[in-house]
Amino acid sequence: MQAGSSVDADRLRFDFTHDRALTAADIKAVEEWVNAGIAQDAPVECFEVEASSGVAQGALAMFDEKYGDVVRVVQMPGLSTELCGGTHAASSSALHPFHIVSESAVAAGTRRIEGSHRTLHAVAEALGGSPQQAWDRAQAATSARKDLQKQVKALQQRVAERPPAPLARVAGEAFGGPIELHAVDSVEEDPQVVKKRAQWLTKQSKDAAHIIVSTSGQVVCAMPKKWPGTAAKDLIRLLLTEVGDNAKGGGSAVFAQGNVGHGEKSKEIVREWLQGK
Repeated sequence: MQAGSSVDADRLRFDFTHDRALTAADIKAVEEWVNAGIAQDAPVECFEVEASSGVAQGALAMFDEKYGDVVRVVQMPGLSTELCGGTHAASSSALHPFHIVSESAVAAGTRRIEGSHRTLHAVAEALGGSPQQAWDRAQAATSARKDLQKQVKALQQRVAERPPAPLARVAGEAFGGPIELHAVDSVEEDPQVVKKRAQWLTKQSKDAAHIIVSTSGQVVCAMPKKWPGTAAKDLIRLLLTEVGDNAKGGGSAVFAQGNVGHGEKSKEIVREWLQGK
């Protein structure tokens, strides 16, 4: 039940009785319900009638407020009819979209939500269009972004499955098994691509651990699941400790990464270190 409200040109405050905080799902449901009403583009009609007549028409007279003999009715046909003295939009669509910006407790058993549509109006003004056009453009941009993300992931997978240049393969007795060293250019070293590539390598060559080093000094180490030797994080820490230049790194037993800090010289430095073990 409503327990108070305040409405101005930029935002609204609505207090209501409720025994718990709204969940994210609750807030989303309220926003969708309000925006569904807004989308009906109902005209806002204001007129004055005798108080008894206004209530008779279904106006919602909240609280124990005292009304005069004549009251102002604000009506959106099919959506709402209330007694109100404030100013209003010409139609419900002018308020699209409605967003709840906060939800909080104001007293025991009383919650408060604050909502706004002003942010979209500001964006619309900046873009030189209507709020609806701004909303449509934002939705289109979001959809396009999701499509691009899917394309990026697909390209990353294709790049990851392209064999990197082999630098060396050593018996790796000091580490418990053979280790293969691979090189990639800095343009290929997107963290997600490198990780996918390392994981792909462990599936292609299950008897060896894999180290990938780039021209910028990034180093990644990946182990097969049943690798019997040194954990990836320990191998990386040893590498960075012995040849790293103020290097930092870490990870898990099967995947670790860091940067040796030697730029384009990193490939040769790592290869010499590995072959010397």
